[in-house]
Amino acid sequence: MRCRLPVVLTIIWLMVRVSFTAQGTTIIPFTDLGALTHYSDAVVIATVLDQYAVELDGETRFNIKLKVSKTIKGTLHEDIDFEVQRWEKVIDDKWMTMWGDLDLYEGASYLLFLDKRPSGLYHPLCFSYYVFEELTMNGVSYLVPSEGAREFTLHKDTETEPLAVYQKKELIASLSRVVAGEEWNSNIARTGLSQDDFYHFDNQRAVPSECTYMTAAGRNIRWNVFEDNSVGIHYTQGGAAGCSSSIARTQAAISGLQAAYPDINITDQGTVVNFANCADETAMGSDFRSWVNSNLGGYRNIVIFYDDPCDEVTDLDNCGGILAIGGLYSIGKHTYDGVDWGTGQYGYVVLNDGLGACKCNNEFTEVLMHEISHALGLGHIASGEGAANMNPSCCNDITALDQGCMEYPYEAGEQSLLPLELIGFEGHSRGYNNHLRWETAWEQDVEGFILERADAQSDGQFREVTTILSKGNSEAGHIYEWIDRTGSPGDNYYRLRNRDLDGSEDLSQIVTIKQEVRGHSEIFPSHTRDELHLVRASDGHARVQIVDQNGIVHQDAVVQSMNETVSVGTLPAGWYYLHLADASELNTYRFYKIE
Repeated sequence: MRCRLPVVLTIIWLMVRVSFTAQGTTIIPFTDLGALTHYSDAVVIATVLDQYAVELDGETRFNIKLKVSKTIKGTLHEDIDFEVQRWEKVIDDKWMTMWGDLDLYEGASYLLFLDKRPSGLYHPLCFSYYVFEELTMNGVSYLVPSEGAREFTLHKDTETEPLAVYQKKELIASLSRVVAGEEWNSNIARTGLSQDDFYHFDNQRAVPSECTYMTAAGRNIRWNVFEDNSVGIHYTQGGAAGCSSSIARTQAAISGLQAAYPDINITDQGTVVNFANCADETAMGSDFRSWVNSNLGGYRNIVIFYDDPCDEVTDLDNCGGILAIGGLYSIGKHTYDGVDWGTGQYGYVVLNDGLGACKCNNEFTEVLMHEISHALGLGHIASGEGAANMNPSCCNDITALDQGCMEYPYEAGEQSLLPLELIGFEGHSRGYNNHLRWETAWEQDVEGFILERADAQSDGQFREVTTILSKGNSEAGHIYEWIDRTGSPGDNYYRLRNRDLDGSEDLSQIVTIKQEVRGHSEIFPSHTRDELHLVRASDGHARVQIVDQNGIVHQDAVVQSMNETVSVGTLPAGWYYLHLADASELNTYRFYKIE
């Protein structure tokens, strides 16, 4: 099989089998992106809206729906929706797949070089090889060769311009000039960055010069003997003013640190009274250590104070200023890995007045993880090194940079033995759907990920949303996405339960997504074999009917909750209508039952 390209430019060898076997793909690319642009029917920047299965000639195919945000060439104008189709398909329960097949993520934007097929669908030229994902680093937008581009083998005789990372604005301008008849000039938009700067992080021990640490008497500080002794984290009662979820967010910060840094043994010890007497104008003076000794059993404890009880930090001005401070006491020294370290004994975090009112969101959790990390001995990581929770500017999730700096004083090198490293877990709300995305730096013998959610309807208890199987062993890791259409209005708390093939599990940090109140109900997916999910605008008594195109009623039931699962597995293949009637709405939805 070939891309529809001149033979002199491109040849693709495909080996396709069934039973989930991915095969190799070898290509001879175009001479450069200018030649590729000339050959393409359309060149666009587009955002993925949806992915779904369709039945075609006895096969199940997989389509991706996108919306154009920028037209560089062709008749796919801005705001037009169009569809592409993956090579992957199901025939007689056999799953055919191909190494290098198109793999796009909902909500992400891509530069695509497209070939229009007779069916009206578009195919990216050479599958994933010439797909560029729009990614941002330090506030600059780049177009980065997709992860799938790694999966191709370039023919050994290839003498073409290699793929590169480009600045988005400059590349669009360069390609537009090619369309207008000018020569291609890659030097205008090309950068010195690579895919590894965006998709891959070094798994080896971080070089100490990239990291900074809290110091005392000229020595870096670390907590000793984590293998046998934990450090307890406590937080004062009542939480932060203006943020009713501050205690939950504090707990999320602790669990996030536990998941991100497996070599530190910290435990959540719950709330304590606010004991700061401020006699020495500070919450963590000598009375702090005396109270910890008397009430918490001595050293190896960290205490979090909300709302700056001794007014030792300048108050925030319109949410600007110092958000929090964190640190630790070093008492004595010890030798670790041939180096003398100060020994951490007492840690503290003080959150400023107004932080709860200004940052009662995921940034509250990120601030706490940053300050607790200071109390564990970490200093700042320069922003020029890349995004990190320990950057001087707020706020980022924990990344591989943080983990590398934490590895150095705590069991350096041991983390490479773990089945996986989770380097990012994030989410956002789009309309009535919650989009979750996570990334691993590497995976070895991982079974999958159980996505769990807690919300008002679950009384704060985490319950399983779905299970996502691992994409397989990888030294470069994988990216995963899931759209939760069953969330509740208000705050939704998500976490990942990472499960290995041996049955062991660990938890990720908690991600909070605030979902807007629904104005109407909806069903998904639009094509299904077994189940439909009905998400209603409100709970209470409602009637659900499923009717075929001839008006025959196949199901008639009463539902109560906002989230319902409707079984349709016994229905014959074809189009159906779901009628929903309750006190507030009367709606009809169309769906297709796959054989």
